[in-house]
Amino acid sequence: MLPGTDVAGAYTLMDRIRCVVNGDPAATGVTLSIGVAQCNGLERAVGLIERTDRALYEAKQRGRDQVIAAGVVASVWTHPGGSAVRAV
Repeated sequence: MLPGTDVAGAYTLMDRIRCVVNGDPAATGVTLSIGVAQCNGLERAVGLIERTDRALYEAKQRGRDQVIAAGVVASVWTHPGGSAVRAV
């Protein structure tokens, strides 16, 4: 959990962590798939966890080694770092 962080900020942080962990996937064989979601203020914790989990599985289905943001209106948008944010 990242209190006070929106989905774009969570995506950016998780993508940085993903890049550090996997280093060079061709050399290490290590990849990291991550799902992120932002609480909408109306759902229970179980709903937030379920949406985050669906985003994680979507990342795995799309080929692994990526971050997927749940609940973003656009299917792909750009975060301040310039790379595409994939959403489900």
